Amino acid sequence: MLPQRWRGRPVTIAAAVFLGLIVVALLFGSGFRSGTTAGLALFCAGSLGNLYDRVFAGGNVVDFLSFHWGWLRTDIFNLADVAVVVGAALFLLNAAAGILRWAANGLGLGR
Repeated sequence: MLPQRWRGRPVTIAAAVFLGLIVVALLFGSGFRSGTTAGLALFCAGSLGNLYDRVFAGGNVVDFLSFHWGWLRTDIFNLADVAVVVGAALFLLNAAAGILRWAANGLGLGR
């Protein structure tokens, strides 16, 4: 766990800078596969939601969901975190697929 002095402004600024770099790469980069683009876009959307909560809602999470259907109940979860996790998973799956394609072509298996 981070010390208390690192949880406020320094982490928020670092997250905003990192997010800005990803957005610039998405806007001006070329050659991204559609799955990579979708993954990074979801990651950015969720990160922007969390950044908004941290800056404008006093650090409180305001975009939460809880589903109830009869006796079945879900845990309360943050929609922004769902976008971050799904986006990161899409990005990593596409990166792994790209590495496998590269290895197959290097071994002459992709021809």
